[in-house]
Amino acid sequence: MTLSLAEPGTPGKRLTGRLCEFFIIGPWFALTTAAESKFMERILVGIDASHPFWEALDRALCLGPRIQARVSVLVVFPPNEGQGGEAGQAILRRVESEIAAAATTGATVELFVTEGRFDQAMVSAAGQLKTTLLVAAATGRDEQGGERETENLGRILAGVDCRVELVSPKRRLEPKKDGL
Repeated sequence: MTLSLAEPGTPGKRLTGRLCEFFIIGPWFALTTAAESKFMERILVGIDASHPFWEALDRALCLGPRIQARVSVLVVFPPNEGQGGEAGQAILRRVESEIAAAATTGATVELFVTEGRFDQAMVSAAGQLKTTLLVAAATGRDEQGGERETENLGRILAGVDCRVELVSPKRRLEPKKDGL
């Protein structure tokens, strides 16, 4: 799947990728991978480009087709960094590949890309997209940057008016010295 991004501030411009069309909506970029229709459930999952949490994305993309929901994926890059860097392009490629895999199972997925503060972007997107279920990372204070992540999660939970499903990260177990 190819995703071409345009410059912010050109709302209403229609762009085409290899598989579909997408529209620029305000400062966001939208990619609709399946025909838009009315869904009872609307799932929103966010990817903070500075600290991506892939388990939440996996959960939302698996849950979407099972409950016949539209899944909106919001990738938020830090202000003034943009998605032009190598790391940003790698994140977008991974998100695109996850979306392509989910589309083969019948998921309806939209991709939104923006710059700014993650918590503010999630709250704004949840309201504008009429989200009924937010899938978010359950962060812990014991992780590096965990306290900041917990504060962001608290601001998101206080700002949204929908159900929230928190996904815990997989424990990264280090191999023993014997290789077992």
